[in-house]
Amino acid sequence: MMYTVIYVTTYIFSIFFIKNFMVGFFGTSDKSMPVKVCAYLSYPVIVCTLYLRVNLPIVNLIGNLAALFIISLLYKASMKRRITFCVFLYAFMIVVESAVVLLSDQISHSPQSGYDYSDPTGLIVMALVWYFISLVFRKLNKRQEHDIVSREEWLVIFFIPAASVYIVIVIAITQNLHALQGVVSVMIIFVINIVVFYIYEKLMSAYNIEMSRALVEREKRYYYEQCSYMEKSADELRSFRHDISNHLISIHELIKNGSPEAAERYIMNIYDSGIATSMLFSETGNIAIDSVLNYKLTQAESLGVRVRADISVPEGLLMDPTDITVITGNMLDNAINALKKLDEQQRELMVHIYYDRGRLFIIIKNSYDGVIKKDKGELKTTNTDRENHGIGLVNVKNSLMKYDGIIDFDYDERVFSAAAMMYVEAVKK
Repeated sequence: MMYTVIYVTTYIFSIFFIKNFMVGFFGTSDKSMPVKVCAYLSYPVIVCTLYLRVNLPIVNLIGNLAALFIISLLYKASMKRRITFCVFLYAFMIVVESAVVLLSDQISHSPQSGYDYSDPTGLIVMALVWYFISLVFRKLNKRQEHDIVSREEWLVIFFIPAASVYIVIVIAITQNLHALQGVVSVMIIFVINIVVFYIYEKLMSAYNIEMSRALVEREKRYYYEQCSYMEKSADELRSFRHDISNHLISIHELIKNGSPEAAERYIMNIYDSGIATSMLFSETGNIAIDSVLNYKLTQAESLGVRVRADISVPEGLLMDPTDITVITGNMLDNAINALKKLDEQQRELMVHIYYDRGRLFIIIKNSYDGVIKKDKGELKTTNTDRENHGIGLVNVKNSLMKYDGIIDFDYDERVFSAAAMMYVEAVKK
């Protein structure tokens, strides 16, 4: 009786690792929740019914494949792809099951009696191993989609199933343990695994949503500032054009009356207070690049930084504006943060961004105080405002990965240089 209960429990638990495999292979499903619940519940119902009522290898095989195929119908894929994956998944489950059976040495098999595997501990270990491998499969698929899996995630994936297997083995070898206690303990272990990973996924999802919201707000601020700069420049240009004839008349009269020094002072006053000093650092037509550069470089200039900018990129770069914000914004944040630590006369910043044969290059050089922060050989940002500067160099590298890009750092005792390169297509206009 205990074996039957554990058998049914493990196959109900199998819903979760099958889902990990399905999502990892096919992607998310657009079916309604009731449809998905019914499809996934069909697996333990079909498999357990056939095993407990018939228990013939060929019938069990057909039942497993049919149940897996039903679940695959939730996802968009060709018939060939569905069948191939279902066969692969069932073959994998058989391999894991065989390995656990061989290790536990609890098998008796005859064509007449059917398949009889009667070790409850082996069933539990089998389900946990399936679940563990499904988590690894899903995370590896996440890496292929250029989403980074952190060391903490890998630690959780390895530790929780391994700890669960250990607890199950301890329960199995415990003397005088009532069967009901064992079953309840196993069920609790399954529930803990499911709940922990569910909560972890929800927390990660909430974190990613919050990060995306922060990036959107940052982009909006850059775009707003870009519009403000452009409006201000247009107003100043209109004002200058309106007054230009009067300025020219005044300068002409000063020169005519033999006052060239006064004419020179007049010209310099116009230069210092008017349109000549109002400029945009980037006017490529690419609104994302222009916005972040004009906002950040104007911010740097207001701090007394001597800024040199050489920007030459096509207007139609096929690059997510969010990634431009993350990469360029954070590189400039780190440079400006380093410049703030210097006396004003020492603050220098050079930005060179250009596009060449399908590659976008971003080179930023700044003077700094000569202090470098490292952790395990990796350079670390010196920003202390985690709320506004928490994205950091790690997310710069994450964004670069989407474009098979890299970032490299070079420095001496006075100048720090950060150079990023990524492969980006451009639309010809």
